[in-house]
Amino acid sequence: MIHELKRPFIQAFFSHLLLAVAALMMVIQTKTLLTTANTSFFFEPAVMVAAFCIYRLAYYGISWPIKKVKWSTYKELPFFLVILIAIFSFLQPLEKAGLLASAIMALAYMMEVGKWKGIRSLPVLKSIWVALVWTIITAAIPLVQHLDLDATLLIVERFLFLLSICIIYNLRDTEADSMLGIRTIPHKIGILKTKQLTIFILALDGLIVYLHNYSFPFYIAINCSLIITALIILTAREGGRPVFYSLAVDATMIIQSLLVLSAASFL
Repeated sequence: MIHELKRPFIQAFFSHLLLAVAALMMVIQTKTLLTTANTSFFFEPAVMVAAFCIYRLAYYGISWPIKKVKWSTYKELPFFLVILIAIFSFLQPLEKAGLLASAIMALAYMMEVGKWKGIRSLPVLKSIWVALVWTIITAAIPLVQHLDLDATLLIVERFLFLLSICIIYNLRDTEADSMLGIRTIPHKIGILKTKQLTIFILALDGLIVYLHNYSFPFYIAINCSLIITALIILTAREGGRPVFYSLAVDATMIIQSLLVLSAASFL
């Protein structure tokens, strides 16, 4: 029984660790695709720790008004928050502002106020909101100081790619969301149309990648990642195993980054 109680905790912990690595890799991918991307030395570690802390906080839950906090309830979270605060002090002002804005958006997404479950309770906005937070952290902040056409296209590409992942992720939580009274896109339009929507978004993303006029190795790398993501989306099931969504859906971000970094060696 004790083992079974620990298993979901361990699975969630490593899933959130994988997401933190994905956030780090996506920032590195941005800086690889566009040399105008600019961040301080501490930004990447800050993004990784911040992503981990946000997902752990969502796992434990948070509500308003915040009552007396029992830190023992949050287990490892205070330790990582201390690390984040230490790193945060070394960031540039623009990076601090971007991460703080993203943190506020993340809290608005997950924080419960009475019967209000946060922005996650809004069917369409739920996925858009998460994709937007990820886009701000992994693309907008590194590129905002040199916001030209190439930077804008990359930000749009990143948003569409992440949006497709966020939408399909709703399939995993359809039953849990129903119990919480949260209606998501799959509840509204069904599983088949949800998959069709995400494939359309990926196709639109591929079109923008084409218009971006990347060098050939980058073009092939990004499109290969979009095809892999589409195949994973097609195999996703309603109420699927959390391991699938962690090791397959979440991993698409790392796969894209690794393909782009590999493509860079051919330039």
